[in-house]
Amino acid sequence: MKTCRICHETKPLGAFSRRSTSRDGHRSECRQCLNTRARQRYAANPDKANKRIAKWRAKNPSEAAAASQKAQEKLRQRRKAGLPTSRDSLEQLGVFVKKWEARSISEPHEPLSLRFWSKVAIGAEQECWEWQGLRGRGGYGQFKLTRPRETIRAHRLAWEIVHGPIPNGTCVCHKCDNPSCVNPNHLFLGTHQDNMVDAARKGRKKGTWNGRAILTDTNVIDIRARYEGGNITHKELAAEYCVHPSTISAVINRRNWSHVSDISTEGESERV
Repeated sequence: MKTCRICHETKPLGAFSRRSTSRDGHRSECRQCLNTRARQRYAANPDKANKRIAKWRAKNPSEAAAASQKAQEKLRQRRKAGLPTSRDSLEQLGVFVKKWEARSISEPHEPLSLRFWSKVAIGAEQECWEWQGLRGRGGYGQFKLTRPRETIRAHRLAWEIVHGPIPNGTCVCHKCDNPSCVNPNHLFLGTHQDNMVDAARKGRKKGTWNGRAILTDTNVIDIRARYEGGNITHKELAAEYCVHPSTISAVINRRNWSHVSDISTEGESERV
């Protein structure tokens, strides 16, 4: 711990810059005070600040370009959201304040639950309520919170709105096996192990339910039929379907994809 000679606050050594000539190896002023003093100095002498910035840009062109791009992107985001920026004049800032003061009176912020259920196709009690908003990986609905700014899965928020907070380390599972469903009657709580057992029991870890699967049910039926017809080898089939010959052998001998029958069904979905 060390006391800053400017603000006289006791802070950890990590808040002080290093100085080899100092007795303890650190400056006597904390970083926060040094930055404040530098900003005041450059505000009083803008020409000196501009010269120093130009010198840094000439010395570090790639870092300067990245910093400029980041600043421009942040500026675009703030303007798109209708927020004030450092480049706005005092008159523009006054218009912004009046606009949001009027909005806070005449157009109060929409409640979270109302905003959430407006994105749901609500049906009968036993039907799946399909999420109509953004969907993420696996078809799960995504909902953006404003405070805090984060994105969570829609079915988890549906549970919290109806039943309250979810205990730490607990999963919200689907009885209907429909990832986009947010019907609270189709949801239940369980551990990660419970979720995996439920997935295996319902066959969701087999075939095209596996996110790493390359083949589809139609491919498997076709491979077995063509091999039984003769005049084609495991190696040729593997080259055609972009898999290893051992995968073709496991498919033909039903060590893998054993749940797929040799008769194709109508409306069978294929993995793209």
